[in-house]
Amino acid sequence: MRVNRAIILAQAGQVLGDTGSVTWAKVQTALASLVQNILVLAGLAATGAIVYYGVLMATAGSNTDRYSRARKGLIYAAIGTIIIFGVYTIIATVRGAVNSIGH
Repeated sequence: MRVNRAIILAQAGQVLGDTGSVTWAKVQTALASLVQNILVLAGLAATGAIVYYGVLMATAGSNTDRYSRARKGLIYAAIGTIIIFGVYTIIATVRGAVNSIGH
């Protein structure tokens, strides 16, 4: 039994919907959105870590071991925050350069 390929593709298009053509602009927008969402989540996690370790440091009292662990965690969280902002800045700069070349 021979089936008409055009009919099958038309039926599949009705079920799957029209996806349109994939262009570099759409891929770039999707990737930028994904990276931006990941960076927002990482920034929220870093902010939460800074608050957590700040509270631990403030409530350490005379316990030097607890204070030093909180201080180390606070330093790592601050370094992580700096890295997150650096990555965001690099991505924004490259995206701006690519957009200016493309137009």
